[in-house]
Amino acid sequence: MTSTKRSAIACSAIFLAAGLQLTVVTSHAQVSAASINGAARDATGAVVPAATVLLRNTETGVETRTMTNEQGVYVIQSILPGNYTLEASKEGFATSRQGPVTLVVNQRSIFDFELAVGKVQDSVTVEAVGTQLQSATAELGGVLTRQQVIDLPMGRSIQNPMPSTPGGNAISTR
Repeated sequence: MTSTKRSAIACSAIFLAAGLQLTVVTSHAQVSAASINGAARDATGAVVPAATVLLRNTETGVETRTMTNEQGVYVIQSILPGNYTLEASKEGFATSRQGPVTLVVNQRSIFDFELAVGKVQDSVTVEAVGTQLQSATAELGGVLTRQQVIDLPMGRSIQNPMPSTPGGNAISTR
């Protein structure tokens, strides 16, 4: 074997090894977090920019803060499932509170705030939060409790619990 052939084989091997090192495999995991968004408005319906929105996990005490943008809109993403309280505040307005609310896997909810003009010490608490409807998207989803999984009929695969989700239809991929 000539040195030219050896050099060509060596170069090919190096490029092959480099190509294998640069190959990246991506996988898309199932979404296991919730997200919320909404708007802050005053009593007249005008937007309240730069209001602070606080999301607090009632079980762990972990807090997430964000601010409303120029249109009075806020977004909080990657929220772990759990029970939370929400509040919005801004200097010159009374603090508005909502909750407790329960967020589950893949839930997207809208929570709007109405901030009343008042002193910083004043606060308004919303005690009765309505039924949480997922109005941000048309997705269907559900969370099965441990007991619901145990109660699945024999022969039903845990990999396909769609028939037990209201409005869900199983699609055969066979």
